[in-house]
Amino acid sequence: MITIRTDTREALVEELVGEISRHLAKNEPVLFLASGGSTAGSAAAVCNTLIEQAGTRRSLLHWLFTVTLADERFGIEGHPDSNWKLLEDSGLKSGSINAVKVLHGGDESSQAFLHEIDRFNEFLTEAAVRHEAKHLFVAALLGIGGDGHTAGILPESPLSTMPPEGTRYGEGYKAGLFRRITITPAFFRHIDLAAVWAGGEEKREALENLRKDLLPAAQPAQLIKLASRAILHTDLILKS
Repeated sequence: MITIRTDTREALVEELVGEISRHLAKNEPVLFLASGGSTAGSAAAVCNTLIEQAGTRRSLLHWLFTVTLADERFGIEGHPDSNWKLLEDSGLKSGSINAVKVLHGGDESSQAFLHEIDRFNEFLTEAAVRHEAKHLFVAALLGIGGDGHTAGILPESPLSTMPPEGTRYGEGYKAGLFRRITITPAFFRHIDLAAVWAGGEEKREALENLRKDLLPAAQPAQLIKLASRAILHTDLILKS
């Protein structure tokens, strides 16, 4: 179930910061999944605000708060189309938090691609185990494309047809110009709070379709409904 709010990006950031802060104040570990694209600036703002608010608890913040990506475009570390580079270009200050990049090194070979996929899957598998044991709160900031994609999962792609009941949490595939490394449908079940931004008239059809029960292969954004709580923020006034 998704709650839709006609809202602003600033309100989305405030909501995420408030929810994450409540768990950090109780010394509960938090994993934050950021996305690239139109949400990169908001993701960086969430992290930077938490750092600023930490004050004398900054050293503890490094142990309690981890940020990684929900999806990444494969290539050498820091390549121009990297979502992590977009986060950094958007002002992310990662020095006081546990920042886990998806890409490592300068190898673009197929072997390196598979190695990075396995590394990401291992990281998310550990997170899923901790989440099931109630030792980790998982928050995500996601976007929705005009075609209904989210977290790098495109319509009719191999990942869009993976079963959400699986235990493979990180995967990769080739789509268009990029090889992508993303969370799988199965990891959406481990997201406690999915905060979603979808703004602009070009997103209207995708948001209207989100109210329907479509297969993820047709609209991957349907996977957001698997999160324990999902709140969509938009600048559009949708028909009731």
